[in-house]
Amino acid sequence: MQAIPLKAHVKADGILDLRLSTGLPESDVDVVVVLEPANGSARSEAAAPGWPKGFFDRIYGSLANETLENWESNP
Repeated sequence: MQAIPLKAHVKADGILDLRLSTGLPESDVDVVVVLEPANGSARSEAAAPGWPKGFFDRIYGSLANETLENWESNP
């Protein structure tokens, strides 16, 4: 296994393009990518744990349907 540290930039659309020279012959390899903000402390909303802001406001009532049943009342 070989660790290759590098700095990269995530574009406005959230895409990170990586291209690096490994020095390996043509072959299949397993790759592990670990993302960490460059300043080590700032976190974007996408990287923050939990639900995105406004998530429950957007989905509340989306499953409202008279055919849904309460599973606790049906043993």
